[in-house]
Amino acid sequence: SDKWCTIESDPGVFTELIKAFGVKGIQVEELITMEDEEFNTFKPIFGLIFLFKWSKDLYHKEKKIEYEPELFFANQVIMNACATQALLAILLNLGGEIEIGEALTSLKDFGKGLDPKGRGLALENSEVIREAHNSFSRQDQFFVESEKQATEKDEVYHFISYVPFKGKVYELDGLQKGPVSLGECTDENWLTIAREEIQKRMQDYASNEIRFNLLALVGDKKDKAGCELKIDRILKQEVMRKLGMEIKEEIKIEEDDEEVQAQVMSLPEDTNELKFMYTEISGRITENEIIWTTEDERRKKWHEENQRRKHNYIPFVFNFLKILAEKGKLPGLMEDAKKRYQEKKEKKKKEKEEKKKEETKPEQQLNKN
Repeated sequence: SDKWCTIESDPGVFTELIKAFGVKGIQVEELITMEDEEFNTFKPIFGLIFLFKWSKDLYHKEKKIEYEPELFFANQVIMNACATQALLAILLNLGGEIEIGEALTSLKDFGKGLDPKGRGLALENSEVIREAHNSFSRQDQFFVESEKQATEKDEVYHFISYVPFKGKVYELDGLQKGPVSLGECTDENWLTIAREEIQKRMQDYASNEIRFNLLALVGDKKDKAGCELKIDRILKQEVMRKLGMEIKEEIKIEEDDEEVQAQVMSLPEDTNELKFMYTEISGRITENEIIWTTEDERRKKWHEENQRRKHNYIPFVFNFLKILAEKGKLPGLMEDAKKRYQEKKEKKKKEKEEKKKEETKPEQQLNKN
C-alpha cells in the first residue's frame, strides 16, 4: 500500500522508528518541562519535536522564510506522516558525528538538487521510510476506511521540529514554504531560543488548549554507557596490574583502539594516585552498569509495548465473544453494559445541568442588584 498510517507520539515508538531507518546513537525522550535542569539531564540534545493541536485561526501567521541551501527541508506532501517528517527534519540535518544509515544518506544526497516540494515527493517515494513508518500501524480495524480529509470539526495534531544548523536555530515545518530562522545561536543557547518560540506558540492558545507534547532527540544512553564501560573496565584492569592485584579475566585491548591505548599509556606510576584512580573508575563502572541495565529494560518494555500496538486483537475478541455466546452469557453481559452506559449517560447529563445552573447564578445575582 502507498498510504501512510498515523503513529503515536511516544518516545518508545520514535526510538524504534529511528532504529528502523538505520540511524545509530540516537534515542527519543519526552520532556516534562522546558526548564534548564530538564534540558541538562538529557544533553546533548540534537533537536526538539513539538506536537500541538492544529488550528486554522492560529496557523495563518506569515513566517519569514530564510532558506539555507545546505539545510535539508522538505514540504509535507504525505497525509499522516508529519511525525516521521519531523524526525527526518532533525536526522537529515545532523552533523557527521552521528551515523544516519544508508537509506537516509541516499535520500539526503538525492535531495540536494531538489526544491522543498521535490524533497517531499522523494520522501513519499522512499520504500524504506514508508515501510518503517507503516510498521507501527494498528491492526485493529474491521474494515479499511477510504482516505478522507479532516473537517473543521476534527481534532488535527501537527508536529514541527527545532534544530540548530550552522550557527542558527531553525523551525522546520513541512506545511510552511521553507525553513524559518529564529536567529543566530551557539551550542549553549540554541535550546533557550527554541524554548522561547515554543512558549509563544503555547501562549497563543491561552487556556483553550493544554494538550502539548515535547520530545527531544538525544544521544543513545545505553550505547554511551556501554562504550564508557568498555574503556573503564580496561583502565581498571591496567590499574590493578600496576598495583599487583589479581586479574581474574583478562580483557584484550584491540590493536586499532587508539583512544584506549593512549589512556592506558598515560596511567601514573605513583601508588597513591593509582589507588585513587581505582576507586574513581570503580565508581564510574557501577554507575554506568546501572544506566546500561536501566536503559536495556526500557528498550525491552518499549519493544513489548510496540508489539502490542501492532498486534491484531480482533480474532481474539471474536473468539472470546463466540465462547461467551455458546455458554449463554453474552445476552446478560450486553444488558449489564447497556445499563451501565445509560447510568453513565444520565450522570453526565445531570452534571452538565448542575454546571449550567452554577454558571447562571452570578448573572441572576447581577440582575437582582
